[in-house]
Amino acid sequence: MKYIIIILTLITSIQVLAEKSLLSKDHLKPFLETYCISCHGATKQKGDVRLDQIHFNIETNETAQEWQDILDVLNVAEMPPKKKKQPSKEELAEVLRNLTEGLRGARRKLADQGRKITMRRLNRREYANAIEQLLGLNVDRNDLPPDDPSAPYDTMGANQYFSAYHFEKYFTLGKKLIAQNMIKRRKFENRIFEGESHRKKILHNFSKDLEKWTLIQKGKWKEAGFTDEAGSANFVRDFLKRKKKHDYFWTLPQSESRHYFPLDGKPFTKLFRASIGKRYDPKGTYKVTMNAGLHNTPPEARRYLDIRDDRTPLRSFKVNGDLQNPTKYSFIYKPLADKYLYFILSEKGNSTKNPSQYLKRLDPHGESASIWLDKLEFEGPFYDGLTLLEKLIYEEGYPEIRKTHDLTDERMRHIFTEFAFQAFRRKTPNPEFIEHVLKHYKQQLENKLHWWKAIEEPLAMILTSPNFLYFSEYEGLGGEKLSAHELVIRLANLIWSSPPDEELYQLAESSNILNKDILNQQVERMLNDPRAASLSEGFFAQWLHLKRLDDLSVNTTLYNEYDRGLKLSARQEPIEIFKYMLQYNEPLYQLINADYVIIDQLLAHHYKMAPKKEHGFHKVMLKSNSTRGGILTTAAFLTMTSTGDRTSPIIRGSMIMDQFLNNPPPPPPPNVPELKEASDDPIPIRKMIEMHQVKAQCSSCHSKIDPIGFGLESFDAIGRWRSVEKLSESSHTELSSRGHLPNGTQFHDTDSFKLSLMQYKSRLAESIAEGLYSYGLGRSISFSDREEIEDLVEKWDKDKYRLRSLIHLFTQSKTFQTK
Repeated sequence: MKYIIIILTLITSIQVLAEKSLLSKDHLKPFLETYCISCHGATKQKGDVRLDQIHFNIETNETAQEWQDILDVLNVAEMPPKKKKQPSKEELAEVLRNLTEGLRGARRKLADQGRKITMRRLNRREYANAIEQLLGLNVDRNDLPPDDPSAPYDTMGANQYFSAYHFEKYFTLGKKLIAQNMIKRRKFENRIFEGESHRKKILHNFSKDLEKWTLIQKGKWKEAGFTDEAGSANFVRDFLKRKKKHDYFWTLPQSESRHYFPLDGKPFTKLFRASIGKRYDPKGTYKVTMNAGLHNTPPEARRYLDIRDDRTPLRSFKVNGDLQNPTKYSFIYKPLADKYLYFILSEKGNSTKNPSQYLKRLDPHGESASIWLDKLEFEGPFYDGLTLLEKLIYEEGYPEIRKTHDLTDERMRHIFTEFAFQAFRRKTPNPEFIEHVLKHYKQQLENKLHWWKAIEEPLAMILTSPNFLYFSEYEGLGGEKLSAHELVIRLANLIWSSPPDEELYQLAESSNILNKDILNQQVERMLNDPRAASLSEGFFAQWLHLKRLDDLSVNTTLYNEYDRGLKLSARQEPIEIFKYMLQYNEPLYQLINADYVIIDQLLAHHYKMAPKKEHGFHKVMLKSNSTRGGILTTAAFLTMTSTGDRTSPIIRGSMIMDQFLNNPPPPPPPNVPELKEASDDPIPIRKMIEMHQVKAQCSSCHSKIDPIGFGLESFDAIGRWRSVEKLSESSHTELSSRGHLPNGTQFHDTDSFKLSLMQYKSRLAESIAEGLYSYGLGRSISFSDREEIEDLVEKWDKDKYRLRSLIHLFTQSKTFQTK
């Protein structure tokens, strides 16, 4: 018996060892020593990769990923480098077979171990959408604690933390939001801000300065308020410049009733302000309408008005009208909660310290003003039913006056319970918590507060509760199947970045959402809903790293056209492309190349395309010889992959390798000099990079990255087409877009470059799928996820990588429906 036990123990030990030793050391170690260790060993670690210490027993995701990276570069013939000794076909085939089979077994083993579950709180977008659903308010996301900047997606919670700072932020904001919700509903009104009234303000200020100037002319500089004659002399010089412009403006047509925008004027004169103050209800929406026209016939670049609220750019719109037929432009506006509201209008342009020089560069022979405004109208509010809190408090309909006689303890307990139930995503609140909230409300009443003020802190307590701020699906162990209720919450946050709606909650309550066909129907319904824009604004914007555009500082002296309006339109274009592709279930390869663009009037001008008549973003079919189409040739991608001063094939090549080829290059080694240090003289970017590649620590990676980036060299640093490269004010050189992809495929221009990239469609599909997994699951993708992702991409290929199919496949996947 003892002998049998010993034998069984030995067999079990052998089985355990066999499960760990998934890779054949006899085959792999000699291969590594012959072809890899010289560049990735103890003395040299190119690309920060060291293989002489790699484990052959795969027990962790990290070890498995190291071997997967080796398999990937061998599969695409990136390694060994072409100049190094190459393995025979038979030798390589045996290693690939051994690696593939071993890693397949490793995935199953590691997947069975379960995954780490990380709690996470609502990100800024999810919080704002939840408040919109609960209180009907538009939250300023800058008032919220920032999302984790180190995570690739704002849905990932691994590095989140919660401190007293966060609590104070959420609690203070919660009180303000409840107060804003309790603002009494306003009657509809139409407020008009005319150009005439604004001109009177300018004239009033000018008249004061005119009086000072008149006194100085008479030698009475003390009576004019100056302490010395030198100070008065400085005032006179400045005043005479303004007087010249002032006299010019009074000669313009109907200047007494219209506001003209001098591009080179002082801030007060070149801006038009319409101050609403706090005379608005943030629960409502408003219609903003402007009447504007052109003065004479300015160039296309000077036909746009920028409108912003406070300091937030809203949009730029093109002006085509004249004195007889002004352009009428309207849009629906949802004010931010708890803000002092005013609109500012100005001719689109750069913020510059020398507006006169800017005007000369932009329009050398043009006049100071090219656009005038007749009036701005602010109509509203328009309401879309009562908010949740209003329904709870005013059960019999919204009253003209505030009622207090029926707000008993029992009634308030019901209000707090129901509000918490909805805020907690239909999770029943703890009765003790509700009693604590009710007790605080009664204490507020004892402090002589009116009931509508007394409820602010108690309701803010609910909005600061972990049950609201954190997702509750993480209760339990990883690997468990989501309940129907948890599934609809995850589904709504994936597609809408918001809590579920009533239909989803009902399907969860009946558990019908667990039916595959019903789930597919709901995904279709959700994708057809306007709220699905959050998938483009949340997932795709982060997959494409659009934050690079937000953070980039463009040299506006070199690039006159680049300003807030263009940046706003450029940033929106990729999001609109993805929204369109998702709406019409277009194939993924249209991200590489397409026969259309989704642009507004400003981008049509920037791309030198035929002017668009419609405001906003629309689909425009391209001519057969156009180089536009897809994401790579958008102003956003081309600008954010520049340095802000010049193009950067290195950054562009790196981004394409990372996002489109799903093969991110390693980070650059430390202490590598910048490109600009390669030469003191102005030289072409291609030559500059070639000089950079001579350095041993740079050549191995740059030989793969840079040739890809050269494919977009026909576009400058802000995405304009060019045929020559400008070296200085007085010199330029012809440029070339020739290059090659990692597999050796050659291209000679933008069109052949995009055509060559098409052979990597499956890599792009993997990149998007992996990104969606991370975004939708709120965690990093591990090695054990790869088999399911590869299986998903294989199924997706059968439907030609159409975007909606990806969402269906992902939401039906085992991983999406598992904790």
